[in-house]
Amino acid sequence: MEPEVPTFRQSLDSATVVFVARLNSVGLVNKSQASRDIAGQLEIIRTLKGNPSFHYLRHEAIWCGGLRLLVGHYYLFATDQSGSVLRLVRGDRSIVDVSEDYSMQYPPKKPEQLWQTKINDYLNGRPLPKNFQIWNISHPVQAFPPQPGEEW
Repeated sequence: MEPEVPTFRQSLDSATVVFVARLNSVGLVNKSQASRDIAGQLEIIRTLKGNPSFHYLRHEAIWCGGLRLLVGHYYLFATDQSGSVLRLVRGDRSIVDVSEDYSMQYPPKKPEQLWQTKINDYLNGRPLPKNFQIWNISHPVQAFPPQPGEEW
């Protein structure tokens, strides 16, 4: 049975902390043969809401419902957790990949073109743009995304 996890928008609406962080490293917490307990080091880049104090994230590296988190990528997190370790669950949708906001390109993106600007505007009471497609930033994080028709 799949765990009940909130959609990204539900996570965003209930979050006390919303921030962008770069994943600087990942590794096994326990070096035993069957361990799937993964920890990653976070570098907070931008705070959109609250006061994040996270230095690490932890999750279980599993095949079905697992997360694909890549070192060097920038992720936006929406959570009500606090502390130094952010714990993610199987199928967690409170995280999206906003690395595109940080890619070097010419001409550079305007602030209103950035994913995090659109999300920050939403947090400040403005509606998300009609063309806002959460799939673009949420599906890279999910090993197996929700079924078609399910809300992110």
